[in-house]
Amino acid sequence: MKRLFVGLFSLVVIVSCKNAVHLPQESVEIDPIKLTPSDSFLITIQGINLSEDMSRLSTKNDEIFVLVYEYFDSLQLNEPLVSKKLLLAGKGATKTFRASIKQELNIDRLLFLLIEQDSERPKEQLDPIIRVYYRELMEAYHSHDYERIEKYLGDEDVLGIKVIERFGKKGAVEFKLTGIHKLDRYEYHVKISR
Repeated sequence: MKRLFVGLFSLVVIVSCKNAVHLPQESVEIDPIKLTPSDSFLITIQGINLSEDMSRLSTKNDEIFVLVYEYFDSLQLNEPLVSKKLLLAGKGATKTFRASIKQELNIDRLLFLLIEQDSERPKEQLDPIIRVYYRELMEAYHSHDYERIEKYLGDEDVLGIKVIERFGKKGAVEFKLTGIHKLDRYEYHVKISR
């Protein structure tokens, strides 16, 4: 009897599986390049560990400048493709913004800078300095020469400089900027897409 029951059960399962309607499963991949217009960047910055959260006197917020330039070997950079001031209020804070591009460019390499604002100096005053002295700032940042950075930027702190290679072919890139500045550890996650 037990064998007959197992046999009938197996037969019912096989028949029901055979007659089941199978819907095609579509795998839809979203191309990040198609999500935003070709004349803009979508930038997301997440402050995992802010540079202003160690001291009891600090605001626990980071006021940062995001600057993105077309990067090529020249004496001076052109005007920034992206120039934005953001306030990251607390650990884990995320800001996403779209930055419009004024003209059609075939961008292969980008230079990304994240600068913490420690004074009331507007970003319009920082940009010309960065455009002329970007090589010196990159060298000073990578060698942790904070006095040399201060020579160019005053009280503003460079939290990250990143050269993004082959951006035009990738269409999207993600990276981390981490470090220690004035005894305070920081970490930011950045995503740029077009």
